[in-house]
Amino acid sequence: SDIAIEFVENNFKKLDPKIRNSVYDYCMGVINLKKGNKEESLKYLAKVDPIDYLMKLNADLYRFSLFYDLKYFENALSLCDSVSEYLKYHKEINKEMKPLYIDFLNCYRQLIKINSGKFNSSEVDELEILIESKNSLFLKSWFLKKIEEMKTETDQN
Repeated sequence: SDIAIEFVENNFKKLDPKIRNSVYDYCMGVINLKKGNKEESLKYLAKVDPIDYLMKLNADLYRFSLFYDLKYFENALSLCDSVSEYLKYHKEINKEMKPLYIDFLNCYRQLIKINSGKFNSSEVDELEILIESKNSLFLKSWFLKKIEEMKTETDQN
């Protein structure tokens, strides 16, 4: 990841000035996420001024995982509402992609609901079955990892 940082630092100035800072913040957000620097990643991703809907939604997907991992559940639910509205009113979003984002939001809301209260193993199992049944789900492996963590937590209690 030091190589990635060096690459971004050495090359982002070659980009069009209109998108330069946004691309830089997006890249640094992703790099910091991969390095495990969650707060730093969130700081960069919050500054992204997306150049198109894909960049915006991808940055939001990263932010969703960070909010969850940092237990910023109110921020997570607020972002869910924001992205739902965005999906509703932005017609340029590919028709095949919209249902994938909606599925993600539904699964994510359930994950938050289960994890922000006292959860039982049947709720976790139901969500796992739902997620496993989705052929195309954004962050599917991340969801399954979070479910496994909840199951481990339930087994320890």
